[in-house]
Amino acid sequence: MWHAGRSKGAGWCRICCAFRGAGCEMAFATQIGRMLLIVGGMMMLLGLAFLALGRLGWQGRLLTGDVVTRRPACGPKPYGGRRPGFVFVFPIMTSLLLSAALTALLWIAMRWRR
Repeated sequence: MWHAGRSKGAGWCRICCAFRGAGCEMAFATQIGRMLLIVGGMMMLLGLAFLALGRLGWQGRLLTGDVVTRRPACGPKPYGGRRPGFVFVFPIMTSLLLSAALTALLWIAMRWRR
């Protein structure tokens, strides 16, 4: 949004100042576009890493501290056969380890960016 009565080159709105002088109509879209490209690139690299780990034989085992609840198959179903078993997995230690690793990685990236 340009200020009324000023030329396009001379008048910057307050929002544009946050984007270091970029034009108002392009600054937000440019920042979002860059962010989406970076996130997309990171997801692509993560996908390639999982493909490589899968080919090397890594099966994504659970860590000590992950919660696993198993209910074996039991009793007849109303329509015949056996009721299937049930497995509930809550990977709490995996989540904590992944959170710590990503926090450290992003902290290093932010320190390096300054």
